[in-house]
Amino acid sequence: MTLLEQTIIAIAAQRLTEAKDLADSDREASGKAMGDLFTLVEIAHVRDSGMSESAAAELIKLEKEAVDLAHATRTGCQQR
Repeated sequence: MTLLEQTIIAIAAQRLTEAKDLADSDREASGKAMGDLFTLVEIAHVRDSGMSESAAAELIKLEKEAVDLAHATRTGCQQR
């Protein structure tokens, strides 16, 4: 994995952590963090982006966690 790929993954992971931490207290900031994360993850879905398979797989894992968080947050709001 290149340094650039490692950096992209680290930033995406930071944004996921921010989204989780802010999910209950600041939904707007949590949503922005999720948007940033999904922007970075988009690279993993671009054919011939130059990203290694292992880096793309790491981003896809983060994407799944983010989708699960969004679903749980939405479900939690509906139940309140």
